[in-house]
Amino acid sequence: RCVFTNNVHTGVGLAGTSGGAVAVSGGTVRNSLFADNECRSTSSIYVGGSATFDNCSIVGNRTGVTASETYSRTGFTVVGDAVVRNCQIADNTNVACGETNVTVTSSVPLDHCLVSTPDIAAEGGIIIARPKFNRKAGDWRLRSSSPGVDQGKVLDWMGGAADLKGAPRIQGVAPDIGCHEDFVHGLTLIVR
Repeated sequence: RCVFTNNVHTGVGLAGTSGGAVAVSGGTVRNSLFADNECRSTSSIYVGGSATFDNCSIVGNRTGVTASETYSRTGFTVVGDAVVRNCQIADNTNVACGETNVTVTSSVPLDHCLVSTPDIAAEGGIIIARPKFNRKAGDWRLRSSSPGVDQGKVLDWMGGAADLKGAPRIQGVAPDIGCHEDFVHGLTLIVR
């Protein structure tokens, strides 16, 4: 569980990748937040190789930060054999070109993700909708009215696992999409 926010990369992509602020080409990243990162020359968040992203929130990342930087990348790029499951993908942009939220050229399609723009087909559990979080307040948790609540895929590692804040990973009928699990709302009644 990690938080990557407000990182700025002003050079060219990392050796052999197209990732600027964050580049992952192997291993597994779970229950992590990638928000408001910038890269001037390549994708802000790059996932490739054999990397796996489970229950991550990738939101508000930017590339091509000024109008003179016309690179054809998005704020979030998935390539190679990378696996992206149960992730919230919203408001990632190429500021200069106004390009899409996410670019996926991976041989493995996104799985049970909440995507804010119709950049990809709504199949394999993909939900195309606004995530409904409070971005202005820096609160990336899904509101209880979000279409991503209880819509994730149950994965083998989730039994006893915690979300980004340390809450149990599954609190409803299924995991929430993204790095936070919505807590069960309601009234507690104590009878004596």
